[in-house]
Amino acid sequence: GSRHRFKAVQLPVNLAMPEAHTRKNHHHQHSGQPCSALEAAHRLGLAVFASSALNSGRLGRAALGHVPPLPPGLDGGENAEPGVAALQFARSVPGVHTALVGMRSLANVARNARILRIPRAPEPWIHMAAQPLRSGAWTAIR
Repeated sequence: GSRHRFKAVQLPVNLAMPEAHTRKNHHHQHSGQPCSALEAAHRLGLAVFASSALNSGRLGRAALGHVPPLPPGLDGGENAEPGVAALQFARSVPGVHTALVGMRSLANVARNARILRIPRAPEPWIHMAAQPLRSGAWTAIR
């Protein structure tokens, strides 16, 4: 209602679960038009924390076949890992204020913090990367 005290919402936003960005399963409170969870949060003035940016670490170890390469300069360098694309997606989706990432080691913190030095991914890449996940889409990295 109009007297809520919510300031933020946390929901999963990642390459394997892009629905908060792509699925229009909410309705605008005034127009009744369908909108995504991220659009609804924006219209309600809520900050969005993207949880599960690496999908419990899976997106740091495997690539998704439908995700296009990041544009040069946005991939963290020539030895870019799948986790870079996953973090770029989670932090770049319009409406996301912060992407949450759990890390077990200082090495992971250092590796993932490097992404903060590069610009966010552009919307055309986000749109292509946000395609629905299909069976067999995971490609293991060895």
